[in-house]
Amino acid sequence: MRITLRSVGGFTGPAGAKTRTVDVDSLPGEQASKVRRLVEASGFYSLPPKMMKAAPASWDFIHHLEIEDGGKVHKVQFHDDAAPPALRELKAEVEGAEE
Repeated sequence: MRITLRSVGGFTGPAGAKTRTVDVDSLPGEQASKVRRLVEASGFYSLPPKMMKAAPASWDFIHHLEIEDGGKVHKVQFHDDAAPPALRELKAEVEGAEE
């Protein structure tokens, strides 16, 4: 499973975009299991392609999350405030896995 998270916006704008890529299979066992559980808990493959705030503020980040697993690919674009808690938790775990 490969996860790519691209975050853009906030005060940094497009110039400050940050992309993180995580190969879940290369993570330590417990961390890989946690990420897989979060993908399942978020219902990621059934989420709509966009979950955006109706009136975003200039400091709101837009996240583009893509998961590729066994030939299956799904992409979701979202603001934190418009995303379900499980998706926000998955995003945070991906951010931490790369550091």
